[in-house]
This record gives sequence, structure tokens and C-alpha cells, in this order.
Amino acid sequence: MSLIVAVIGSPFEDDYSVKLADTVLDGSMGLSTNLIERYTLRKLKFVHGFDPEVNVEDDLTPIIYTIGRADCVVFSTPVIFKGVSAQMKLLIDRLRCFLDEEGRPKSDQTRKAIIVVSSENSMDEAKDVSKRMESSLSEVGFETVGTILCDSSAGEDMPVLMATARSLGLELRNNKRPDQNLGGTGMHSVVGSNATPTQ
Repeated sequence: MSLIVAVIGSPFEDDYSVKLADTVLDGSMGLSTNLIERYTLRKLKFVHGFDPEVNVEDDLTPIIYTIGRADCVVFSTPVIFKGVSAQMKLLIDRLRCFLDEEGRPKSDQTRKAIIVVSSENSMDEAKDVSKRMESSLSEVGFETVGTILCDSSAGEDMPVLMATARSLGLELRNNKRPDQNLGGTGMHSVVGSNATPTQ
């Protein structure tokens, strides 16, 4: 049994990043014994201007504890002003609590992460944001095992993207590393109107 957490960072109710993250979760459920937790950050009240030296209790605190116990976390965000959403940025900043005084992860456990990024502008923008997310998450002990990217032209390609998201979730359901059977790098995306997943 695995604990799979999805953190939805979109300030919008129903954009591509939300749909794709939900599809990963849908694929991971099935008849499995996985525990699934889904959090929508835009609905929460949390402290802005976080100071890592101060113990903060707000709506984000129990989510961070759940992320600390998770086997895999799906981090989902649209691109906002060439970066992650403000809600996702605040969450990632708060994950510093997973580091010791020397800036190393407190736990030897490497948590798996799946990153979902949608961009209104371009695939290059989505790739840039996902790489920065991957770098930040690796600093706090996450290994990115899957990435799904899309841009505003993905409408026709959504069936391919959804199939990719469902495959990642299915492999979580079967307790496999998502990158084992999908190409080794874990990078899965559709570029523009090309309906072929790239790795």
C-alpha cells in the first residue's frame, strides 16, 4: 500500500494541469490498496512570507505532514508569469522543513514526485518551469520519476496526454517506478499539436 498525494497549485478551477493531475490519481486508484490524498491549494488559507525559523500552523501544515509520509507526490501547476503559481511557490518554500541545519534532507527516504505543468504560451516555457521545480524538489529529497507538460495547443492531443497521465498513475498503482517502462527518463509530454509522446 502506498500513500499518493496530489497537490493542485492552479488558481483556476479546471485547467489542463488540474485535469492531468486528476488523471494520474485516477490511474493510481483502481482496485489498489493505495491511499490517495488530493489538495487544492487555492482553497486554503496560509501564512505568506514564510520564515523557516518560525513554527507555522495554518491550512498548509497538515498537508506538509502528509507529504512527509507520502510515497509519491503529484505536483501540478500552470505557468503564471514564467513560474509556478504563487500557491505552489509557497508550498515548495515551506518544504524546507524537510532539511536539516546544513541544508540536507532530514530523511534518507527519497520520495517520488510527478510534475505536471501546463503553459498558455509555449512548451519551452512549461519545460523551463518543470526543470526549476525538479531542481527545487530534489533539494528537499524528491526524485522526479515522471513529468507531463502541455501548452495551449494541447486540445487535440489531450487524449494522448491523458493516456500518459493514466499510465503513470497505473504504474503507481502497481507500485512500480513510473519511469521503468516508459523510457527511463520519466519525461513524458506532447509538444504543440504533435500527438506523439516524447521522452
